Amino acid sequence: MTEQTQIAFSKLIASDAINARPATKDKLDELVASIRASGIIQPLVVRPAVEDGQFEIIDGRRRYAALAQRVKAKEIKRSHMVPVVIRYETDGQALATSLAANIMRLGMHPVDEFTAFARMAEQGRTDEEIAAAFAIDTRRVRQRRALGTLAPVIRDAYRKGKLDEKQVQAFTAHADHGVQEAAFEKLRRQGGISLLPSSIRRELMPDAVPAASCPALQLVGEQAYLEAGGTLTDGTLFDDARYVDDVPLAKRLARDVLRAECGRLHGEGWQWVQYAIEETDPSEFNFDYLHGDDGFPGDPSAEYTAEEKAASGCLVDGRSGSIEVFRGLVRRGDQAFAAEAEEPDDAPGLGAEIDDGEEPAATSTPADDPFAISGALTESITEAQSKAIAVLVQDDFELAVRLALAALESRGAPAQISDTSGRRLAELHDFASHWQHVKRLSYGEAMQVFASAIACTVSVVALNPWADRSDANALVASLPVEKYTRWMREAFDPADYFKRASKETALAAIEEIVEAGAGRNLAPVDVLAGMKKADLAAAAADAAKAAGWLPPQLRHPTPASFEIARDEAAE
Repeated sequence: MTEQTQIAFSKLIASDAINARPATKDKLDELVASIRASGIIQPLVVRPAVEDGQFEIIDGRRRYAALAQRVKAKEIKRSHMVPVVIRYETDGQALATSLAANIMRLGMHPVDEFTAFARMAEQGRTDEEIAAAFAIDTRRVRQRRALGTLAPVIRDAYRKGKLDEKQVQAFTAHADHGVQEAAFEKLRRQGGISLLPSSIRRELMPDAVPAASCPALQLVGEQAYLEAGGTLTDGTLFDDARYVDDVPLAKRLARDVLRAECGRLHGEGWQWVQYAIEETDPSEFNFDYLHGDDGFPGDPSAEYTAEEKAASGCLVDGRSGSIEVFRGLVRRGDQAFAAEAEEPDDAPGLGAEIDDGEEPAATSTPADDPFAISGALTESITEAQSKAIAVLVQDDFELAVRLALAALESRGAPAQISDTSGRRLAELHDFASHWQHVKRLSYGEAMQVFASAIACTVSVVALNPWADRSDANALVASLPVEKYTRWMREAFDPADYFKRASKETALAAIEEIVEAGAGRNLAPVDVLAGMKKADLAAAAADAAKAAGWLPPQLRHPTPASFEIARDEAAE
């Protein structure tokens, strides 16, 4: 026999003897907020107590504790009426009822909870209102809403146990459902570690570099980067990291800092000074020490005579995010490690003012070469070349295996078997646990992951135009001409190239484009030659992009492999 009624709070008793669930304060504040906002939605189940007029709680102990908290806070009086269902049961029956109520209660799946939060927001309730109703902070509300608005295929995979909560959270890195679904399908097919949260974020944010692991930003300082026009993007609602939006800008600023230090060291009388900012740049171990084993070149207290300085050089290393100077280094005969000598402060490339916005031409390149470019621009375009090659390596398992094999048995190789891109450094795994996972991968899955990892090691960056590029050229020569050229055109930025190159370079490029039958809409050469540098650079960039023109340094070495897209009217 049961009956539903209301009983004053003061007449309720919480007894351990007939309650299957022990007393707990877990999420009690949230329950208090819910009752405050909506009242008691589900009546408590009670039975008459031995004491006349009292009632023992069979089911609803947490609701009772929440009411008690409100009484203590003087929000309600002890005489507050509570909805209850009275059951006339023995101790054994009451305990069985309590147990059944807790066991048979179906918990809400997190997906349904997240979706409900999103629907509440759609109905006009603010994050603050929702947070107040459930006694949680607004960040948690936004997190739940973000999960509730994920693509249906992602939510369905979570509901079916194919994704866990950490993986689902990673998909909030991109708001577009189409992008989420495409990433999920791609990573699902790859399987294995491809669906780790870090892999998901990398797929959705391929160019994102965490500020905390960006040495260039640490070297320059966040304030200087922001003042130069750089921006930082906050991570997802589940990620407190911030990301550097313009890594090339941070690196350019870092190079300025390092070049200034190079200029200072030149003033001390050193024969040459080189800086290092990329992981693939030479380190102090690529040189001999002037003092042999008797001195450490990183020791700032070491003293050198004028003669010793004139016979050796310095490496200014900024790869750790701070400047470390290695003095007394002697170049080896291996040209793979030949250093780029920096000029004093009043020389081009170290702060001197360059007319017309041009970068200084490479001094060791023949003067009659119209495609002679500066060391900084060489570095920039070979970074683009590295990205293009990485795409091909990632999509070709056999190429990835052969490249790794050659790199492991060589020195100075264009693949260092370490992450030169910086994208994986902050996401390395514990070997023991990761090894267990890798062993479970199928051969195809392992090859996909392997190719992706090797692609991140590719670097053919040259710090100066006279650097030995025989290794890089050997790798490029082995790549399919059409695929390499297509991805190289995708990676090459003609606007940046011509903005930084000389007018002679722009005119020479236009001449090649016209001779190949493209660029029919370009002005006559004499008109182009009389243009201001900025206007000529823009015209050359537009023509190069339309024609698919590439600088000689980026072309496939196969003879007659480079073709320009001819104008239809010229056919």
